[in-house]
Amino acid sequence: MNDRLGHPSGERVLCAIAERGSGLLREVDLFARHRGDEFAVIQPGAGAYHAHEH
Repeated sequence: MNDRLGHPSGERVLCAIAERGSGLLREVDLFARHRGDEFAVIQPGAGAYHAHEH
């Protein structure tokens, strides 16, 4: 994306992914951009089954 359309376009796509990802989680969960094109999800109190299914 960045090589073809430039970094500003890539940044907009990553922001859109973060917004959509945040909308899929519980209010107490955290969906964050970790670095570059990587994201992390923190789900306090969620076991492996719950985290995998949701």
